[in-house]
Amino acid sequence: MLKPQRVIVAFLAAMLCGLPAVALDPRQTLQQFDHTSWTIHAGAPSGINALAQTSDGYLWLGTTSGLYHFDGVSFELYQPPRGQTLPHASIQSLYATREGGLWIGYTLGETTFLENGNIHNYFYKTDKPPRGTIISFLQDQDGSIWAAAASGLGHLRGGKWQRIEADMDFDSKEASYFLQDREGTLWVTTTNNVYFLAKGAKEFVKTGFKTLEFAHCVQTPDGTVWIEDPLGVVPLTRQMPKTASARLRLLTAKNPDGLMVDRDGTLWEFPDLGGVLRISFPAIVAGQSPQARAAGLQHFTHLDGLTSDQMTAYLEDHEGNIWVATTRGLDRFRMTVFTPAPIPESLQSLALAPEPNGGLLIGSDANSPARLDGQGFRPVESAKVHRVTSLYPAPDGKIWIGGNGTLGYLHGNEYLNLPVPPDPDNRVGLTETQAMTTGPDGDLWISIGGRAIARVHDNIWKPDTIPWAQTGNASTLITDHRGLIWAGYRKNLVSVHDGNEVHLYDATQGLNVGDVTAMQEFASRMWVAGEHGLNFFENGRFITMTFAGRPTIEGITGIVLADDGSLWLNAQTGIFRIAKEEIAAFLADPHHEVRFDPFNYLDGIPGDGGILYPLPTAVKTTDGRLWFSTTGGLVFIDPSHIYKNGIVPPVAISGVRADGRSIGSEATVQLERGTRSLEIDYTALSLSIPERVRFRYKLEGFDKNWQEAGSRRQAFYTTLPPGRYTFHVTACNNDGVWNTAGITLPIDLPATFLQSWYLKMLCTTAAAGLLWCFYLFRINQAEGQIRVRLYERLGERERIARDLHDTFFQGIQGLLLRFDLGMKRLAKGDPVRSLLEDALTQSDDVMRQGRELVLDLRTRSSEAGDLAHDLEAAAAEFAKQYPTRFTLVVTGKERALNSLIAEELYKLGSEALFNSFRHATAASIEAEIIFGAHELGLNIRDDGTGVPQDILQHGGVDKHYGLPGMKERAEQIGARFSIFSRAGSGTEIEVKVPSKVAYRSARRSVNGLLTKFLNR
Repeated sequence: MLKPQRVIVAFLAAMLCGLPAVALDPRQTLQQFDHTSWTIHAGAPSGINALAQTSDGYLWLGTTSGLYHFDGVSFELYQPPRGQTLPHASIQSLYATREGGLWIGYTLGETTFLENGNIHNYFYKTDKPPRGTIISFLQDQDGSIWAAAASGLGHLRGGKWQRIEADMDFDSKEASYFLQDREGTLWVTTTNNVYFLAKGAKEFVKTGFKTLEFAHCVQTPDGTVWIEDPLGVVPLTRQMPKTASARLRLLTAKNPDGLMVDRDGTLWEFPDLGGVLRISFPAIVAGQSPQARAAGLQHFTHLDGLTSDQMTAYLEDHEGNIWVATTRGLDRFRMTVFTPAPIPESLQSLALAPEPNGGLLIGSDANSPARLDGQGFRPVESAKVHRVTSLYPAPDGKIWIGGNGTLGYLHGNEYLNLPVPPDPDNRVGLTETQAMTTGPDGDLWISIGGRAIARVHDNIWKPDTIPWAQTGNASTLITDHRGLIWAGYRKNLVSVHDGNEVHLYDATQGLNVGDVTAMQEFASRMWVAGEHGLNFFENGRFITMTFAGRPTIEGITGIVLADDGSLWLNAQTGIFRIAKEEIAAFLADPHHEVRFDPFNYLDGIPGDGGILYPLPTAVKTTDGRLWFSTTGGLVFIDPSHIYKNGIVPPVAISGVRADGRSIGSEATVQLERGTRSLEIDYTALSLSIPERVRFRYKLEGFDKNWQEAGSRRQAFYTTLPPGRYTFHVTACNNDGVWNTAGITLPIDLPATFLQSWYLKMLCTTAAAGLLWCFYLFRINQAEGQIRVRLYERLGERERIARDLHDTFFQGIQGLLLRFDLGMKRLAKGDPVRSLLEDALTQSDDVMRQGRELVLDLRTRSSEAGDLAHDLEAAAAEFAKQYPTRFTLVVTGKERALNSLIAEELYKLGSEALFNSFRHATAASIEAEIIFGAHELGLNIRDDGTGVPQDILQHGGVDKHYGLPGMKERAEQIGARFSIFSRAGSGTEIEVKVPSKVAYRSARRSVNGLLTKFLNR
């Protein structure tokens, strides 16, 4: 089990926030409480000698085989922390301190203090606690600890044990039990006397009271200290009377073996082999007569379900429940919301009717009517009806009693029988009364099995009103505030009687409750219920009530309206309460899903009320209490005083398992590297109805939202990634009181080497390096391929140049020589000779141009550093034919250019310069080369006539390729090409090449751009 220090803090905070616990109602008997037992078959340990509840909420059991703790669901053997042990297995006594610790006394002597998950053993030889069996402990008001043992009395103060002997006038060789009363006086019982130590005193005083062995002392609310003696329980004073006749004695069993007073002042006694005795405080007061005390005494034994009549330990827990350990198990008595009515269990099929004096008249299928009121349960002697099938309280104070072939009414204690007329159709056995109501004229309307609805006027029977065959038998009758008679039938049918008119309603008008078994008027509406839910009638139609979280409430046989405006339903699956606010919300919006409070067997309901006759199964008496008939008996509740458990439940982490192995109980759970599955066990210490405790949890750092666990007390996680998490769990008790703080548990799951961040970084770096190497490899590969293709292209150009020079131009030169020879044979002045001379002159120009082209093919692309020089040379050539001032500007740090990029920029720039010189009529032309960090720029600008806008919009002049050619060259090398011009304002051409393409030092991929260029 995990260390409980965080649980204790959470519990103390919860106690401050919660409502006070409710003790067992002294007005109820032991048989009216919920009794639950655990034996060895239910997991309870055997040999329980002691009980205690620590402030963390755990119930501790000291047994002959070890120390156990119980959370209301499971018993677990306590395992000490690693390296620590308990001295012995057989435990005799337990005591919980105010600070949350637990004292343990052993049958073989010595003692242990358990606190915050750690144990401190006190041994006789070294620490000097009392020798022998430790029988009991007590924490004094000053925080010190007293221990009573078979060898005497011990006192622990300042961490050291002191033996109390004759130096404090305590001369007994043994001690049994303690009591510290409200004045601070310490009482100690021994085998043959009682001692007390007044607050502030230094010495004990002997009372002289001759008591039982192992006698107990208790103090009742009036301040009286009571003690056991061989004949019962007597008050204890500092100066005891010498004779037994002078003592006030309670009428309890002889030889008591235990005594306890609960928080309400009720006295519990545990006589030897006598089960449990209980007597409420008013009957203990000295002024009460023996008869009054005897009347207030309650007894509960194995015949009532107790695991055994021999008690070994007892305890009142934080929530007011009483726990009793016996030689055969563990028993619990607790309050329930519903209280069983004190009637004989043999009564079945109950008919109910409230009486004007606040009592309840009860009829059954096998007994005459009986009254249940402040005087108890007693038959009504005057009403000799052996089988009651229906009861009806009329507005005039009469209670009509219907049976099988009988009808009469009870007024006060007088009963008048009214013979039932024979069936008009002479059918035998169809005389069972099922429902009754009073009409607007005072007539009694009666539904009798197998017959139509009949009426009685002034004790005279009238003829049946409607044919029985048309509707069947009415199972319930009621009169509304307007005097209309409503009748409910089987098969989803309701009839409404207005004078002589009868209106039938069924599914056509929205009715959908199946067999009609209950009707009730409130909020000026008629409510009809049955086997399939609840409807109300409004504006000629029935409207179905819808419920939150469920389609409907099945098998409703009783509807009753409480004084606080809430609506209660007795149904097949329990009893349901609907608050008046929910009813108002539903009436305002029929689509509203109604919230409700469900109650079942855990709330003291011994059965269900579904399809149960006689009807109705729910009534309200004049004192405001509601009564419900179920298949297991009759229960009641006072809606103005509903028992609520206001204690905020402490929450605890009870265990952690990783990959199936339990791990240590540290403040932070340190998981092993590579843990794949994690299981966290948690619990909430609400011992009243642990079945209704609800949980929600969240693993912060993993879960995005809270997980609604219901009653499950385990959380499972698989394949958690490494990291630091915090497990947070909260819980609510059986009445929905939440411990919102809950408890948290830090969890650390370190990463394995394969999950570590440095391995991930190493792998990422390696992957990036491999990708970079592959990238460089592909670049070098692409550059090699481009270089090969470039050399192939240059070789092809030189081959073409050689072929042109060696074949084509040589052939043309020979042909020209033949033409020249022929021309010289012609006479001077011959017109043909003149024509040939002109042709040969022109052919010389053509040959010169052809040789220039061949020379261009044989010349390598411009070197990067010659781009400015080449542009300047081209401009000088153009200036010879078109005189214009030219300027070249270079900015930035010059860098080596890729040869193909330099060649393409030269050709593009030459074309731009040619256009400016030839067409712009410019006074000045400027070329600018910009060596930027991110791009290489080339700008050609002039102050000439500019380019018309229509030419710019069309991208050039038809059948002229100047502008389109420059744009295509720019696109082929991945450059941005822009032209800015306006008529009369000059022109500027701007080319920007990315640095990763333009510069030789950039190792980025240029193969795609160069490939486009080579394939153009």
